[in-house]
Amino acid sequence: MSRVTVCLCLIATAAAGVATAMGPMITWAGGTPCLMAGQPTISLTSEKLLLEPQATTTLVTVRMQFQNRGDACTAQMGFPMLEYEVEYQPGYHVVKNFAIEVDGEPLEFTEAEESHTIRLSDREPECEWYLFSVPFGAGETREVRVRYDERRTMYNREVRVPYILATGTTWHGAAHDLQLEVRPSDRENFHNMEVRGDEEPLEVSERGSSLVWQAAEYDGDPEVLWFTAALGPKSVKRDDGGWVPAGHDCVRWRRGVLLVETDLLCGLLLAQKNECGRASARLTKEEQAASLDGWELPVGHDSGPKLFVDARPAFREFGGGIEVTRDDAGDAVVQITTLPDSEASARATAYFLYQNTDYRLKCLHALANRWPEGLTCLCEEIVGRQALESPAVLLWLLGYVAGEAPELANVERFVSRMRSAEDGNRVAELAKIAVSGGYETIARGGGMALAQLDPEAATLELLLAIPGYRIWYMGKHRARRAGLAMRLAGDLDAAEVVMALTRDYGECQAAEDAMIALGFLGDDAAIEFLVEMALGLREGSLDMKCAATEGLSLIGTPAALAACADVWQRIDNREVRYRALRGFEFAMGYPGQPGILYLKAPPEWARQMSVEEACRISLPLLEGLMPKAEEIGRERSVASLIESARQKLADLEAAGGGG
Repeated sequence: MSRVTVCLCLIATAAAGVATAMGPMITWAGGTPCLMAGQPTISLTSEKLLLEPQATTTLVTVRMQFQNRGDACTAQMGFPMLEYEVEYQPGYHVVKNFAIEVDGEPLEFTEAEESHTIRLSDREPECEWYLFSVPFGAGETREVRVRYDERRTMYNREVRVPYILATGTTWHGAAHDLQLEVRPSDRENFHNMEVRGDEEPLEVSERGSSLVWQAAEYDGDPEVLWFTAALGPKSVKRDDGGWVPAGHDCVRWRRGVLLVETDLLCGLLLAQKNECGRASARLTKEEQAASLDGWELPVGHDSGPKLFVDARPAFREFGGGIEVTRDDAGDAVVQITTLPDSEASARATAYFLYQNTDYRLKCLHALANRWPEGLTCLCEEIVGRQALESPAVLLWLLGYVAGEAPELANVERFVSRMRSAEDGNRVAELAKIAVSGGYETIARGGGMALAQLDPEAATLELLLAIPGYRIWYMGKHRARRAGLAMRLAGDLDAAEVVMALTRDYGECQAAEDAMIALGFLGDDAAIEFLVEMALGLREGSLDMKCAATEGLSLIGTPAALAACADVWQRIDNREVRYRALRGFEFAMGYPGQPGILYLKAPPEWARQMSVEEACRISLPLLEGLMPKAEEIGRERSVASLIESARQKLADLEAAGGGG
C-alpha cells in the first residue's frame, strides 16, 4: 500500500461527517395579504408596515384596515411567503413566527398544501401561502394585524427585508394608503440604512431614529419594498491603527448604552479576564481591577452569544476611552483610545512566569504590532529561562524570531523548552497548534519545528487538523495556516498527498479547504490538478471550481499566473474569473480584501517572486486577456490590473533610478 493510500484512509476516518459546501443564498419575503376567494367587495383602505431591525432578526408588524363595501360575507385571505432570491446575497433570510390577529383577537391559519406562482414584472416566483378567513358584516371595517420575524442566519452582517406589495392589488378599488416605518431598537447599531422600491432608492423622511416612507394612493408601483442596512457602526478605529473586528462584532448599543465585546476590551487594555458570567466580567491588570456589567448578545445564529460589557469602569481604572461621533448620514463612528504607555505593561505581562498561554500570546502579538523594538530580546529571555513553556508560545516565539533574527532561530533549542506532549505524539500536537493556534506566526514556527521532527508525518497531521471548526468560513483560514506550515515542513510529496485527499473527499467543504491549503503550499506540481478542478473537467460544483481557482491564485509562481490566465479565458463564470484575477493581484502586492470571509495574500516570507518580477510576467498575460474581456464586457477589471502593473513598474524604476 502506498504512502498516499495510507494517508487517505486515515484522513477519511478522521474527517467523517465533514459538512458539505454551501448552497445558493436565499432571501425569503412576506407581503400584503390578497383575496383568495370570496365576494370582491372588500377594500384594503390602509396598510402600515413597521420594521424593527435587531441584531439577528427584524420584527415585522403589518396593520391593515379592510372595509366591506357590500353585503355580509367571509373573505378567504392568503399571506404570501416566497423565496425571493437575489444573486450573491450573504446568508439566508427566512420568515419565522408568523401570527395573525383580527381586531386584537388571535386568528387561526393554515398552510396551503400546494404552492402557486405570483406574477411580478420581472419574475413569477413560487409562493407558499398562510390561509385564513375573516368574516365581515355589511359595511363593516376590520383591522387585521400580521406579525412575523425576518430572521438572518449564518455569518452575514447585513439586514435585508423584502416585502411584496403587488399582492395587495387584488382588493376592491385596489389603491390604498401605505406607510412604511423602519424603527431600529438602537440607531447606532446600524449604518447605510436604505429603503428601495423595485431596486430604486425611495425618498424617506426621518422621525427621530426612524425612517418613514409614505404613498397616499398606492396603486401597484413599486411592486416590492426593500429595506437594507449594515450591522454595527459605520467604523471602529483604534488610536494605534491596530486591527479591530467588524463593528457589529466588537461594539453594540443596548438601550442607549455603548457596550464592548469582552475579549476585544481585554486586548485593547492588555487586561486579563479573571471572572466572566452571563451578565458581568471582572478584568485585572497588575494590582488593578474593574468589575463590569454586561449582557450576552447574539452575534450570529450559528456562532452563539458573546458577552458585551459597559467598558466605562475599565477605562477609568486602566486608562483610555471611547468617543462616538456621527457622519453626515447620521451613522455612528467609534474611536477607541488605548492606554498610550502600555508597552511596559505588555512586556511585563508577556514575560510573567505564571501567565496563561492565551494571554501571553495576546500580549506578544500586541508587542509585535505596536512596540516591536526589543521584542526579539524578550523572546530570547522567555526561551532562555529554566521553566518549560507551552508549545503554542514557543512556536510563536520561533516564528517571530525566524523573521526578525534568523540566526537565533535554533529549532532544537525552542522545541527542547516545550512541555511534554499530552498524548506523547509531538508531531500531531504541533501540527494541531500550527493550524488552530489563530496566529500565522505560530504556523510559521510550527512548520519549522515539524521540518526537524518528521516532515512526512507532518503533512498528514496538518491535513487532519484542518476540519473540526464550527463555522464553515473558518476552514479557509485553518487551511491557510496548514498550507504555510506544510511549505516550511518540506515534505516533497506533500502536494501529491493533498491532491489525493481532495479527490477522495469528493464535493464537500473539506475538499475546498484542502485546495486552499494546496495553494498556500505553493508547489507548481498542483497546477494541472487545480486547473482541471477549476474548469470542471473533473465533475464539480461552482463552490469547488471557486475553491480550486482560489488555490491556484495563491501559488504565486510564473506558471501559476499563466494558469490563472488560462482559466479566465476558458471558464464562463464571473465568480471563477474573479478569483483567477486575484492571482495577479496577490502576485503584484495587493494584500487582499479585509474581513474574516476573505483570504489574504501569502505573507512576504512565502513570496515566490518579487513584485517587480510578478508585474513583468503579469503584464503580457493580462494584455492577452483584453480581447476576450472586451467581448464579454469585463474590460474594466482587466484594464485596471494592466494599469496597476504598469504603474508599479514605473514606480519601481523611478525608485531604482533615484537610488
